[in-house]
Amino acid sequence: MREKLAADAGKPRPEQDRAAAEEARERAGGTGAAAEAQICKGSSRISLRIASESRFLMASGGYVDRIAAEFGVHFVDHTIKPRGRNQSRARRTCQTILKKQGPEHLRLVFGLINTTKNRGNWMAPCFTAVSRLVLNKPDLLKRADFLDLFDRIDLDELLKSAKQANASAPTVTTAVLLSYEINRLIVQQEAKEAA
Repeated sequence: MREKLAADAGKPRPEQDRAAAEEARERAGGTGAAAEAQICKGSSRISLRIASESRFLMASGGYVDRIAAEFGVHFVDHTIKPRGRNQSRARRTCQTILKKQGPEHLRLVFGLINTTKNRGNWMAPCFTAVSRLVLNKPDLLKRADFLDLFDRIDLDELLKSAKQANASAPTVTTAVLLSYEINRLIVQQEAKEAA
């Protein structure tokens, strides 16, 4: 049986390949550059690159810069200290978030950090902590008062506390402290509402 499967795997299947490529083109809404189907020689595997997906899967610096620009943020080189509340050195972190979670998630993270109290906290540990909070607690986004609760959190103070508590891993510590802080605020809010 294995020999037959191995022998069949090496044979091209043009009918199936063409049908799958056509289906991919239709899903992408076009032909040619919009949906490029590459058929590997000698196998029936099809590798698809759909332009709309490859934009953020590749996580190019230009795409990350455009999303950051929507929120008035400009990335500077990691060797330069940011001057002002609109500069960040966290391009690589944002590229990773974009690659793993997609553009809408990155926009959500930017939007949560882009509050009056937290604007200017465009540091990698803050991006990662907010991203992890949203991913690990998706039910928070359904709360009507989530933005008000999040606005009460000072990310700069959390990052300073995280660096004092665990200087070797401020990113993880910031994520944990942010989770604890949002839980504390939710408990306070629910106690207020119950009284």
